[in-house]
Amino acid sequence: MLKPGGGFHIVLPLEGQPRTLYRAVGAGTRWTAKLRHGGHVQVFSASRFRALAESCGLPVTRTRWSYHLTLQVLDLLYFTWLDRRGPVSGSVEDMSAARSGVAGRLMRAASKAVATTAWAEARLLRRIPGGCGHFTCERADYHMRPTSP
Repeated sequence: MLKPGGGFHIVLPLEGQPRTLYRAVGAGTRWTAKLRHGGHVQVFSASRFRALAESCGLPVTRTRWSYHLTLQVLDLLYFTWLDRRGPVSGSVEDMSAARSGVAGRLMRAASKAVATTAWAEARLLRRIPGGCGHFTCERADYHMRPTSP
């Protein structure tokens, strides 16, 4: 529940967003690995989310973007790998934290390098639509009472 003028922020994966790798591979139609292994039950685009939010009286007041090329490629590779390998019990970060020795150190270093690259890419391209939208919404007050003179 939000009071009039109240707001919220949502970070939403956008597998249905035009001009993304997700859309190019047919996420949710031809390529369904992320739906099966990631638990996503709906394939959103920014326009679909905006329409849904607007219909609920929560228009989007600010948008920025992430999950540009680097994370989309890794996402596609990871979920395709899960299709071939089968489910795993945790995230890549969990697997790298559990590994000891050189292999664990290499996995953790690679994870940090990917996170740094993805952060820089998101900062640089934050105004260009990507595979994830960061939406700020504000509750509109359509039922304002008239003020007394």
